[in-house]
Amino acid sequence: MNRKFKWLISILCMISIFLIVFGIKDMIRSMDYATTTGNLVIRPQGVGEQYADPDEPYKGYYSFVADGEKYIKDTDLNIERVTIKYNPDNPKKNIYLFQIYTEIISGIVGIAICIILSCIVLKRTRFAFGKSVVRAD
Repeated sequence: MNRKFKWLISILCMISIFLIVFGIKDMIRSMDYATTTGNLVIRPQGVGEQYADPDEPYKGYYSFVADGEKYIKDTDLNIERVTIKYNPDNPKKNIYLFQIYTEIISGIVGIAICIILSCIVLKRTRFAFGKSVVRAD
């Protein structure tokens, strides 16, 4: 197997494992969090922090209510409503519910790609042009 390819597979597997670990960490951390719905509020162009830095990627923020108080979470998403999990003791600590699953699923897909690519390469190195290569053990 090509050395560069081995490094590529190794790096992809490490990134995938990190995504899974961070997703599981976020899932465990947010188990005791309360859940609410955030509604997207689009900012007018050139207002607030975007006025100071027009290259800011976010288009708006999600407004959500926790314990009777209104909170916001900046975003560059364009989804009208999202489920937000927040820490009841400190609602400023919050996370999108789908973010947790996205991290875990991305990691699993990455590992699956690593396995598939490794199998393809191993098959090509074991079978040269359709003929089985016999190894002397």
